[in-house]
Amino acid sequence: MELSESSWHDALQNYSLWGLNDPNAPVKATVEMEVHATPQKVWDILCDVSSWPRMRPDIESVEVKEPVQTGTSCTLSTNGVKLVLTFGRMTVPHELNWVTTMPGLVMTNRYVLVPQAEGTRVVSSETITAPSFPQFTDAVLAERIKTWLVAVKAAAERINAASAAS
Repeated sequence: MELSESSWHDALQNYSLWGLNDPNAPVKATVEMEVHATPQKVWDILCDVSSWPRMRPDIESVEVKEPVQTGTSCTLSTNGVKLVLTFGRMTVPHELNWVTTMPGLVMTNRYVLVPQAEGTRVVSSETITAPSFPQFTDAVLAERIKTWLVAVKAAAERINAASAAS
């Protein structure tokens, strides 16, 4: 049975609702990073989508009309391309999932925040199915995740340091 493009997108969005990444995606990457801040502080940064353009120069704008929760969608513009991001399964402050779609591209994103003695281990796993965008490879995706996590880490540790100083 062959799925239509809208059925294919719907099926992949369900992965996000179940807290999974697409196991059949041609492009996959997982990156882990230690952050010296609590899982809640990291969670708050990941859920503050309006701040993402300040943390990632490739994100030009984000439009979100309601607080982030399962089913919330937002539109972000990156390199002139508009993407729709829909949040899936959430376990505050330990697991966050979303799916990003546009015609010809579906990305599943899963973040697991593991409490550590010195803060939080962030595990970010993403998949991309994008026949229209052959430039995406496992290595390119891993580098993009790493760049994003470095920005999240810097923001969380800056907030953590400011909290400790006051």
